Amino acid sequence: MARLGLITVAAGVWRIWYVVAVADPRTPRLALSDETFYHQQARLVADGVGFVNPFGYYAPVGTPAHRVFETAVHPPAYTVFLAVPAKLGIDSVLSQRILTALLGTATVFLLGLLGRRLAGDRAGLIAAVLAAAAPALWVNDSVLGLETLYCFCLVVALLCLYRFWSSPSIGPVLGMAAALAVAALTRSEGTLLFVLLVLPALLLVPGVSGRDRAKYVGATALVAVLVMGPWVVRNLTTFDEPTVLGTGFGWVLAYGNCDATYHGEFLGYWNDGCALKDYPPSLEESRVDLRARHQATNYIGDHLSRVPVVVAARIGRVWDVFRPTQNVRLNAFFERRGDAASWAVLIGYYLLLPFAIGGLVVMRRRRVPIFPMIAIAVSVTFTVALSFGITRYRAPVDAVLPVLAAVALDALWRRRDRPATTIPADTGTEPVHDDSLPVPAVSETS
Repeated sequence: MARLGLITVAAGVWRIWYVVAVADPRTPRLALSDETFYHQQARLVADGVGFVNPFGYYAPVGTPAHRVFETAVHPPAYTVFLAVPAKLGIDSVLSQRILTALLGTATVFLLGLLGRRLAGDRAGLIAAVLAAAAPALWVNDSVLGLETLYCFCLVVALLCLYRFWSSPSIGPVLGMAAALAVAALTRSEGTLLFVLLVLPALLLVPGVSGRDRAKYVGATALVAVLVMGPWVVRNLTTFDEPTVLGTGFGWVLAYGNCDATYHGEFLGYWNDGCALKDYPPSLEESRVDLRARHQATNYIGDHLSRVPVVVAARIGRVWDVFRPTQNVRLNAFFERRGDAASWAVLIGYYLLLPFAIGGLVVMRRRRVPIFPMIAIAVSVTFTVALSFGITRYRAPVDAVLPVLAAVALDALWRRRDRPATTIPADTGTEPVHDDSLPVPAVSETS
């Protein structure tokens, strides 16, 4: 554990240095962006104003843009994460970026624990080292964005899931449900993981009676309602149109469906020219979202023959198999990552991916469940198929790649260290190696 702690400290030092020396100076002004939204809304929540739209609130008084109105364009969890220290006066952009980087550092520690649970102590240390160094993680950790909190919650859920698989009990179920509920309040697509990840775990875990399975499913539902319920009730009673988790889906749908994203340079990406333009500034937020959805679905309906090509391009972009070098340029400009960091993310992803695939093979051979990792990849693919292909949406997969790669590297290490078993010389055969691998604690036969 001490070595894991040292790796975590090193990861934190690197992230804080990168924030202070690179990320913050590169974007001294946030302009009109998601980062501005989270920064300003956290201040408003800390001041007791509530979840109002900060762009309208801080617009010049007397202009049509100045309005004080409730918003759900982004789910609340990341804002709350920033609002708690903001209540104590820790509310500058730099301090919020450092707090986000520290949360990413905690994720590195958890990934070390996850690697240890899946394949032993050495795999845990390798996972932590890879996570500490992976550009896809520390680049996201250096900005004000949802991905760091979402990945933290996801790794907590995976830890609980694999503990539950090896020793079924109510505690890990409650932890898994709570973590994914917070994840869903961070990014709405987190709700998919209740179906793709939690439900299979509860139904497929061996050695559990039907009565206990029903209890676990009920407990999961109860925790989800308790954690997510207040936000859902607030939305249903605040907005004109039925709103569950957020009012941003229409905007996302619109940004990805127009001529600019169905053809040419931005095929499968997003474009501001796709956004809903003509609507009264005073139009209630859920009605704006509804108009945006109608605009997008009408366009999709008029261009159905092109949809398969566009969806394939979106999926290709998120997995960096379609126009990867253009993705680098787009990330450097629109995501404000800079050229060097954007190239580092791409190269780091390509280096980890084959080892991560090997890790899945090793886990499968050891009868360690791989469906949770597959579920994460499926959720990412489904999300971008509906929206647009941006590599930032791959963040949940980027978070688990170091663990999977560590499992593969640890297996190679074990094979190298395993002594050769020599067959007697009179058989006329060559020495062979025993490549069998011990089954770790997380096993389908547990």
